[in-house]
Amino acid sequence: MTAEVAVMNRIGIALAADSAVTIGREANKIYTSADKLFQLSNVAPVGVMIYGNASLAGTPWETIIKSYRRRLGDSTFGSVEDYAKNILSFITGNFELLPSPLQERQVEAMIASIFLSLREEMRERIDAEAEKKSGLSDNDLPPLLSEVDGSRLEAIRSAEVIHNLPDDHRDKIRTHFQERMQEIRRQVFGNLPIPEETEHLLAEMVVELLVREYFGPFKCGLVVAGFGEKEYSPTLISYELEEVVLGIPRKREYLSHKIDENSDGCILAFAQKDPVEHFLQGIDPNLASFMRDSTEKIVTGAMELVINKLSVMDKGVADQLRNAIGPEIKDMLKKLFDEWSARTKNYWQPVLNTVSALPKDELASMSEALVNLTKFRRRVTPERETVGGPIDVAVITRALLLIPSK
Repeated sequence: MTAEVAVMNRIGIALAADSAVTIGREANKIYTSADKLFQLSNVAPVGVMIYGNASLAGTPWETIIKSYRRRLGDSTFGSVEDYAKNILSFITGNFELLPSPLQERQVEAMIASIFLSLREEMRERIDAEAEKKSGLSDNDLPPLLSEVDGSRLEAIRSAEVIHNLPDDHRDKIRTHFQERMQEIRRQVFGNLPIPEETEHLLAEMVVELLVREYFGPFKCGLVVAGFGEKEYSPTLISYELEEVVLGIPRKREYLSHKIDENSDGCILAFAQKDPVEHFLQGIDPNLASFMRDSTEKIVTGAMELVINKLSVMDKGVADQLRNAIGPEIKDMLKKLFDEWSARTKNYWQPVLNTVSALPKDELASMSEALVNLTKFRRRVTPERETVGGPIDVAVITRALLLIPSK
């Protein structure tokens, strides 16, 4: 895991990243010597950070970035967005850097991962239904399995289709991975009685997974920041990626920001960012979300309780009351939540006002301090210390990139 922060103003941008790397999905092994912050160009003030999965299609990001930097040479682009698009173009169809066997191995791991997740969900659903009905027959299983698969397929289809895919990409995936998908299905589900309808759902699920922005445990992040040749204020653009399918990376734009007439300063956090958001907003984001949800439940629940009691005496009056005060309750809750948001803005806006005037050495100090905040949080809580080790900091101005030589 990782904690990374970018602090920007008109002078430049400071990037900070920890050096912890975890091995295994359960983070059973943690090392604190990973490089996550690099120069993207030898001649231009552009840097890059990585987080999440340290490799793409089995190839380390460090190898990808340094290979791209060598290919880039003395070439420059007008904007940071052009650099970001160019490195993605460098990855696309590059079978020398990302060999087909490695790409396919990682895709098969993704398929196995979602099948294992489905198997666990099916087991939980079967156990719940068996307990509710005091047992299940073989005839009860197929509808349950189809319902679980259908629900997951619907969730995957709710994600956006990855932009700029070739028109025939979906058909190529279906043909290329059909046999391997069936083999993985047999390995994962074993003798579970999978009906033909469910097999079809599983096949469609794999295809939809590989063409949509539905990312899982293999996800990684790429943050490109600095100045293009035609830019006089810093820009940051980030992408999330998860593996490469038939030469085309599964990607989506995640966050982007440009210092311009509408923005004098900005703080952006990536990966494990909850302590940074807590610092800026004055409250933990998960706690804030819980407070909003619980407040809404209490208010609407109290209203329903009163109306239900009234309906016992006069259902017509109860229905009129529900129709009359229902919209007013929603409006009241909206005003309350808007007031909370305004209070939160009053908390973080002075910080951004200060950031907009910081000199470059203070930008560096602040970005490092915010990563240290996440590091300290992980250290003094029962959670694994997935943020740690030395913190690398890069300061990028229009004419200068100060970063460890990587």
